[in-house]
Amino acid sequence: MSKKFFLSLGLVALLFSNSQAIDENLIKAVQAEGRVNSLAMPDTWANWKDTWADLKNLYGIEHSDADM
Repeated sequence: MSKKFFLSLGLVALLFSNSQAIDENLIKAVQAEGRVNSLAMPDTWANWKDTWADLKNLYGIEHSDADM
């Protein structure tokens, strides 16, 4: 799997964690990529729309999905 996939997965995991210790290096790395490319995670499935909106609002990261 690609580095981008793991960076994106890590950032999504941060959104769902209650941890106060957010890894600033992870956030910076994902922001440098500037985009989350997901596979079969469209806006209409499992409320991903709000998650993608949170990523954009909190970290300035765009999203696109390759629908299967």
